[in-house]
Amino acid sequence: MELSPPSPTSATSPSPTLTKRSRFSSCRNNPKKTCCCVFTLLILLPPLLLYVYVLIYRLTLSPSTSRFVDLLKVPPHNITLLNTNLRTRASNLIDEDTVYEFPEDLDLVISGGGFLSYYSLGVSQVLSELISNNRTRVHRYSGASAGAQSSFKLIVMGEDLHFVTSLSYGLIFEEYSSKYNNMLNAAITADWHWRALADYMEDEFLGEEALERLTEKVYISITLLFPWSNKLISKYTSKSQAKSAFLATGSMFINYEGKLASDGGATDCAPRFKDNSRQQLIVNLLDSGLDIKHVTSYEGLEEIVEVVEKGQDDFVKFLLGEAGGAFQILDEREEWGTYGC
Repeated sequence: MELSPPSPTSATSPSPTLTKRSRFSSCRNNPKKTCCCVFTLLILLPPLLLYVYVLIYRLTLSPSTSRFVDLLKVPPHNITLLNTNLRTRASNLIDEDTVYEFPEDLDLVISGGGFLSYYSLGVSQVLSELISNNRTRVHRYSGASAGAQSSFKLIVMGEDLHFVTSLSYGLIFEEYSSKYNNMLNAAITADWHWRALADYMEDEFLGEEALERLTEKVYISITLLFPWSNKLISKYTSKSQAKSAFLATGSMFINYEGKLASDGGATDCAPRFKDNSRQQLIVNLLDSGLDIKHVTSYEGLEEIVEVVEKGQDDFVKFLLGEAGGAFQILDEREEWGTYGC
């Protein structure tokens, strides 16, 4: 009987088990490939472990997030009263008889800086008094990360609600202090609460009128990861697009119009205007003289109030001619490049 030859497949194709073993043996026995395997593992393991840690840690944030949303919806009376007192203080700092060397028309740029943004809250309260007294007018706002959040919230929610909800977050610091006990936990917590804030604004405020108020009024910096580049957003076409832009300027790994994006401060921390329309006031939060720990946390509301008051006082000094610090008034021209915090 004639025997049939072995099939080509069985003769030439190793089994999957043998293939895996040979690859492992090759990696184990070849020093160069061993180094490559170890190097790849060392590169991939830390991001993977971080990703797993973030997923697990987020599960612990439900109580603080629910509390934050409740504060957004119904700010406590004592916080509302505190805001009134701070605004009265800002008003008292402005002397009706004093002539301030300050532009009648300007654009406002606030840098990134995490929770140092409470300093800019004090600046905004004094600036609001100047506007009320017809001493200046702000045409456009620009910022990255927390600096963009401040301007976005101001235009979408209005002054008082923006100020009150910002101050209310001081209660989160007090009640959930363990969530800010190190930089990593604080960053994850702030990121998760930022997302809750975006959801709240989308549900309550981001209608057609709000989108119109934002468009060509609020410019926010975001970082596109692939390829690594900066994008400045000033047009808001829908609730979902505006929400994604808001998230991308301060959160980690957001899908913005099909592209992976992250905190805008990484590629332009204080996006300056360049079209020669008018002068611009730059508020660089990292030059405010505050303790760097306030980038990520506060002990509570009392510390926050001190920072807001410092923002008020420093800005009034600037109005009176004291140079330097966190403030600059610059022209607007093409030569301005990106700004790194």
